[in-house]
Parts: sequence; C-alpha cells; structure tokens
Amino acid sequence: MLELYLAFLIFGGLLLAGTLIFGSDQHSDIEARADSEIHIGNTHPINVDNHPIEHHSEFRNISDAVKFISLRNFVYFSAFFGLTGTILTLAGIIFIFSLPISILIGIIASYTGYKFMKYLKATESGEAINIIQLEGKVGVVTLNIYKNQPGKLKIEFGGKFEEFIAILSEDSAKEQLSKGEKALVIDIENNKLIVTEFELN
Repeated sequence: MLELYLAFLIFGGLLLAGTLIFGSDQHSDIEARADSEIHIGNTHPINVDNHPIEHHSEFRNISDAVKFISLRNFVYFSAFFGLTGTILTLAGIIFIFSLPISILIGIIASYTGYKFMKYLKATESGEAINIIQLEGKVGVVTLNIYKNQPGKLKIEFGGKFEEFIAILSEDSAKEQLSKGEKALVIDIENNKLIVTEFELN
C-alpha cells in the first residue's frame, strides 16, 4: 500500500508547498462563502403565534463544520497522512497498523492547521489584539446580538474601526440588540465582548 501513501503525499505535498509559496487566499474562498451564506443563523427569531422560535444555533454549527471541511484542511490531512504512512511502511509497519496511525496524524494535522489559520484570521481582523482594553467602550451593533447567540459590535480601536464578537449580558433588560443600536462593553469572556444596551440619560 506504499503507492496509496505516496499518492496522498505527492498530492498534499505539492498543494501545501504551493500554499506556502503563493499564499492561501484561494483556499479561504470556501470558508468566506460559508460564513456569509450561512449567517441566517444570526437573523431575527421567527415568530409563530407570537412565540419566538430560536433557530440560529444549529446553522452556526453547520457553518463551523463547512469551514473545517475545506480544501486547505484536506491538503493538510493528505500531506501528513501520506507522509506518516510512507515512513511507517518503509519502516516495516504492516498496513493494518500504519493506516489508523496515518489517519490519526492526518486528522491532527488538519485540525491544528484549521485552528492556526483561524487564530491568524482573528489577529488580522483585530479580535485578538489587546481585547481587554475594550472594556468600558461603546460601539455600534453590526450584527444582531442576543443573550444566547453572539453578534458583532463595531468599535473604534487603535485609530480605526474594528468588528468584534459580542454577546448580550444576562443582566440586560433587553433580549437582543439590533443592528445600528449602541452597546456598552462591560466585560470580556472567552475573547467575546459582554455588552449591554447604551442609552444617554
């Protein structure tokens, strides 16, 4: 089965090398489309007989899954699956043992690459830059914010406007903050802004 591992290694290795040389913007298209097309999960709740039906969390889970199953992550899996299998086969490890080990290493590599690229994207957008300094600041809601569902808040930070993930405080008198409303950052939790409504007296 050395041919199988070599095929994956060559395929994944060439694409991975191309990504490192020419950049990974082309592999980000799937994730960007998934993020924009599945934002239905952040829309207003549907009302049936005046009873709101929350339906956005399952769509966010689908969005995350689509983002993970991307070409870039398959490239990581293919390269490391093929590399591990090739090394184990040349070392004399039989296929029944080399296959599950190679699959495991491939999955670990793709997940690590996914998390690393997600961190880089967050850093580039400003979400991971001194986020603690945002406490006490006022921003404008750009994507509806709920108590059980994060939205987005635009805040002036470092001389320019940046968008940050935000969730509505459980102590807020409102159940949601709509796009265009102002919100006050009262806390930071798990890299998310905890906000409440902001009204001038």
